[in-house]
Amino acid sequence: MKSMSSLSNLFIPTPLFRQHHTPFPTQKPRRDAILCSQGNLDINGQLKLSDFQLAKTPITPIQFRGRTVYIKRDDLLNFAGIKGSKLRKFYSLFKQNEDIDYDCLVSYGGSQSNAMLALAYLCKYYRKRFLYITRPTPERLSSSPGNLREALGVGMEHVQVSLETFRACFTDAPREIRKTACSVLRNAGYDVPSAKFLFVPQGGAWTGAELGIRVLASEVCDQIHILRRQGLLAPRKPILFIPSGTGTTAFYLQKHLHPHAQVVTVPVSGDERYLIKQMRWLDSYDSDEKEQKMKTTMFPDILRPRLRSTFADVRPEKLAIWKELSRSTGGDFEFDLVYAPKTWEEVMLAIDEGRLGSRGEDLIYYHSGGAEGNVSMLDRFARAGIR
Repeated sequence: MKSMSSLSNLFIPTPLFRQHHTPFPTQKPRRDAILCSQGNLDINGQLKLSDFQLAKTPITPIQFRGRTVYIKRDDLLNFAGIKGSKLRKFYSLFKQNEDIDYDCLVSYGGSQSNAMLALAYLCKYYRKRFLYITRPTPERLSSSPGNLREALGVGMEHVQVSLETFRACFTDAPREIRKTACSVLRNAGYDVPSAKFLFVPQGGAWTGAELGIRVLASEVCDQIHILRRQGLLAPRKPILFIPSGTGTTAFYLQKHLHPHAQVVTVPVSGDERYLIKQMRWLDSYDSDEKEQKMKTTMFPDILRPRLRSTFADVRPEKLAIWKELSRSTGGDFEFDLVYAPKTWEEVMLAIDEGRLGSRGEDLIYYHSGGAEGNVSMLDRFARAGIR
């Protein structure tokens, strides 16, 4: 096996976007640089992203509890304020923006959502109106550091509806939700022509996410082969573990990575049944509504949680493993406080109990970013007296 110093230099971070036929620079970029190429602007001074393509993010090894774990560093992705896996999920909006006729983008979800913030920046970039629907939100969140305040600052319009309305209208499959979103907005006093708005489901759980995630799967596949040729991975397929909110990234990774890696996902915002329901919707979206045929033969492996917790909870154990993860990187990069701790807790427990990795499979963690939400999470930990 090669030394950790040689492992750390295996992949050099490269620009997020590059023009065709333009070679990657060899220098290492700033940690939080906006990684894109300037030039080829349209008449509004915006980048014509149909001429651009995603470049590879690095894989970085860390030592965690005596194991080498490879980290797929999509936390480095950052263009126009859109970061991490959300840039993958919304990549099709960049690539196809010139072909989509819409004046207003509509979405819904939690008031500190990373997807919300990403869409707010996307709409700012393309000068589109953005309406975001939530259940009632404490007034202090609009002025406290966090994703909501930042999204409002770049022009998002925050539409709050009653808890009853939110639950009644935004708990079905996204196909049905789109039909009700326009009427909900009109009842709330917003004039939104139904023919001119683009609807993106909560968390980017939509078929439009497949384009960017397919590019991601191709990257990971290439990097697995490189690691294997260099003797850093065993011949058997590695385990790529990933947190799931809606399960969209895990679903499309499994679809495009099979059979090169075993995708294992941990439900964080819902349970196993919720994830299966979401993945079945993605899988059947293009089929006849009456038949709802399953087109994909394999879903990712869903690791059923053993530890009791609730979404975005504040627990001493959660903060402790987050700090442990931070120490394992030597302070070079940061994990998010909502999804990463729960995922690492469950995966390490499953390995210790022999439910996962019993044949010594190599581990790859998909780091989707999301650290921009840590400000509000750390504030919640502090107010709970957990430090």
